[in-house]
Amino acid sequence: MKRFFTLCMALLFAGSAFAQEVKQEEEKKGPEFKYSAKAWVYGANGSQSDYEYDYAHVRVRPLFSLGNDNIKIVTQLEIDQHFGKGASDNDYADPGTDNKVVEVKHAYVDAKDVIIPNLSLMGGLNGYKFPLVVDNDYALFKAGYNFGIGQIYLSYIKIEEYELASNTETDTEQDDDATAYAFDLPIKFNGITVRPGVIYIKGGEQSSSFSETKLTNYALNVEGDFGIVAVNATGAYLTGDLNSTVETSAYGFDLGLDIKPAEGIKIGAFFTYGTGNDGSDATEDNSYFYNLNKIFGKTSNKSGAPDGRLFLLENATVTSSAMNDFDSMDNALGYMSYGLNAQAKLDKLTLFAQFGMASTVEDSATGDSKIGSEIDLKASYEIAPKSTIFVEYGYFMAGDDMGVGKYTEAESASQVAFGMTASI
Repeated sequence: MKRFFTLCMALLFAGSAFAQEVKQEEEKKGPEFKYSAKAWVYGANGSQSDYEYDYAHVRVRPLFSLGNDNIKIVTQLEIDQHFGKGASDNDYADPGTDNKVVEVKHAYVDAKDVIIPNLSLMGGLNGYKFPLVVDNDYALFKAGYNFGIGQIYLSYIKIEEYELASNTETDTEQDDDATAYAFDLPIKFNGITVRPGVIYIKGGEQSSSFSETKLTNYALNVEGDFGIVAVNATGAYLTGDLNSTVETSAYGFDLGLDIKPAEGIKIGAFFTYGTGNDGSDATEDNSYFYNLNKIFGKTSNKSGAPDGRLFLLENATVTSSAMNDFDSMDNALGYMSYGLNAQAKLDKLTLFAQFGMASTVEDSATGDSKIGSEIDLKASYEIAPKSTIFVEYGYFMAGDDMGVGKYTEAESASQVAFGMTASI
């Protein structure tokens, strides 16, 4: 018995010494490496009159973070392709699947407690988002200060940079940049987040897209969850010069209201509105979403302003990264939608249904304004934490002769998508 006790004490002391050595090793360890990934794999088919499509798509975004003390370097890549050989080797996965399709999504340096406590600096390729106003990726710098109940953020967003030199050796001016300066101040108290924000957009005289642009967008977002009721509301106003001859005074707002009458059940209502241009004055263009997408957008499949809720008309479908044939929010005549939705979460199964109606704010040349109505359905099943298999369906019923999608006349459309999502 004494030998057993002696052996136990020896093991205890040895374990303590080993733990101290491990702790010392941990204190001397190098940078901390973290990684995660998101993935979407889906098939989709849809139609609008004679127009039909049927394809499959894969999109994977691995993220790597290397940190040391108060600084980290973040890199997020993106691999996305349609299934099968196509006209472009970069967009389609042909037999062999060895296409050069790895893209840079984000790449930035993030520093905390710079010089003084709670001051942060970020620089590189990253996303910038403000509800209703902008949601895209940019080359940017951002400074932030955390003061407890909120944070102050100042962002420098480069939209266009055609020439590095602003003046050449022959004294030729090259004023062709377009830049945005953003300020936002999210404050949290009693379950409510209030976020005022201001973005100033300036374009050089020689800019190909934003010649003499001087715009200011004021916005306020309020979000709160009170248990049985949750609300998310945003209002925004855009004013200034779109270019040397056209000015704007446009506004938009969005309201989402959710009621949770029972565990796992949610019933919601929504309303979205953005002013439009009636074309009566050549020196004025008051299209809110249309102008925001021109300012902050980049590609045909990525609007500058955030997508809405309806699968087809507002590009809220899982297929939005590959197709947006029916997206109507950036109509130059303005855009308005409203509707209801409901969601039920039954253990690992989630069911969602939605109905909405959409119209332009200004009438078309033929006196039309009703875009149409839409029914959306979705079912998803959790197969692992943050990972699901799903099927979704969207059906758009055309209204007036507004020319949504592939046709200039009114034509209804539908789409079915199914697949798998994963987040690790």
